[in-house]
Amino acid sequence: MAIPILKSLYRWSIRRKQFTGDPAILDAMYEKPDPWNLASREQGRFAASNALIAQHCPKIDSLLEIGCGEGAQTRYFGELASYITGVDISGTALERARVALPAYDFLQGKLSDLLPSLPRQRYDIVTLCEVLIYGQDQAQLIAAAQSCADQLFVTNFEPQSVGLAHLFCGEGWQELPMIESDQKRWKAYFWRRTAATSAVDSAA
Repeated sequence: MAIPILKSLYRWSIRRKQFTGDPAILDAMYEKPDPWNLASREQGRFAASNALIAQHCPKIDSLLEIGCGEGAQTRYFGELASYITGVDISGTALERARVALPAYDFLQGKLSDLLPSLPRQRYDIVTLCEVLIYGQDQAQLIAAAQSCADQLFVTNFEPQSVGLAHLFCGEGWQELPMIESDQKRWKAYFWRRTAATSAVDSAA
């Protein structure tokens, strides 16, 4: 009886720390495959995300997915783009993604550290779905993503999305219709580089 209780306490302690963005914590989460049950519970979100991307960015050849995990949403992105690179800080998750989706490239680490080694210098779009709620460097991550593409697609789970809303008020950002699936809600945003943002980048 003691062992199951200890295991439950261990999983609870790990889940309490999941939003710190610590790679060790996320690897511990991924000791169990699909720890958030994404493959079985969030197909609705994946399909709705694809529909929003297709509406605002209809022609996509290459896609860079930040926070790809085991590749549950990557599989859906394959309906939009023929060339996909996935990035995640969890090596355990990426091992499963590479087995499940061998046609795509998967890299471990933070995007800012991986920029020189990305297979492509530019992508048609970068996605940050359910990734900004982890860790504390959201603005830096967005800036790194913007250096890779002229278009970004972002989703944030409610209620954590409330504390991130200020990140999407600048030039080029557009709030999209809310994604609702299985009694859950996600804020969605789209960013497109404009002449104003290009001028700011050039000045920097």
